[in-house]
Amino acid sequence: GDGSNAAVMGGVVDPGDNLIFELHQYLDPDSSGSDHYACVSETIGSERLVAVTGWLREHGYRGLLGEVAGGDNDVCEAAIVDMMDYMQANQDAWMGFTWWAAGPWWGDYPFSLAPDGEGNPAPQSAWLAPYLCPAGTRRRLAGLGVRDRASGGERLVHRRRRRGLR
Repeated sequence: GDGSNAAVMGGVVDPGDNLIFELHQYLDPDSSGSDHYACVSETIGSERLVAVTGWLREHGYRGLLGEVAGGDNDVCEAAIVDMMDYMQANQDAWMGFTWWAAGPWWGDYPFSLAPDGEGNPAPQSAWLAPYLCPAGTRRRLAGLGVRDRASGGERLVHRRRRRGLR
């Protein structure tokens, strides 16, 4: 074979159907996550998942996006939302995601989901909030600034309104 990860791992047989491939995908120019504020485009999230989604389906596998992150700016927000929407539309191939990084030890690290020193949530928390609840569930996500409109609470995710999320 050609020795690529796709070729080698495509030959793995899992009779119990328990195998999940964990992948990392960042949205900066070299896909490393080292450029904390540079997401290539608003659609780079889905664009970078198309080939691997096809590979997962072709082989009957499932994937978990084990590291993903983007800096606090409009392009990265759109790219992350695009990626989450893509994964949601392709749930037969994708089991979910984990964000890089969280916890107070990260300090002011641009990808951290931890609240700042004054208790304000990281902006990325609001981007991810709509993808954390089961579909059709109206739920208050304490600490993220996302509140049920029926409660009259202010919504931190003001840009989500244009997408019709409640």
